[in-house]
Amino acid sequence: MNDTILLIITLAIITYLSRLIGLEVMTKIHVTPTIKTYLQFVPISIITALVVIQIMTPEGGLTYVSIPITVAAISSGLTMFFSKSLLLSLIIGMICGIVTRMLF
Repeated sequence: MNDTILLIITLAIITYLSRLIGLEVMTKIHVTPTIKTYLQFVPISIITALVVIQIMTPEGGLTYVSIPITVAAISSGLTMFFSKSLLLSLIIGMICGIVTRMLF
């Protein structure tokens, strides 16, 4: 138990310091429009990579599509597109994923 708490505190400190150092460095650097455009696409590319890794599951040398996660991702994406509500899209995605997992 103490190791877990120590690990959480250590990771929190490291995360905070890395963000603080990044912020300090970026305030001293002049960012060109090209770099600014590039940096705007970094978060969406990371999220896309994480979602695709969850949908495409490797198993035994082959890659399979996880149906419950695909249904959850599509329903969450459609809810977000139409409602623009992050909380609602998360709830709908979770419900659809759980129901699909129960059925398959």
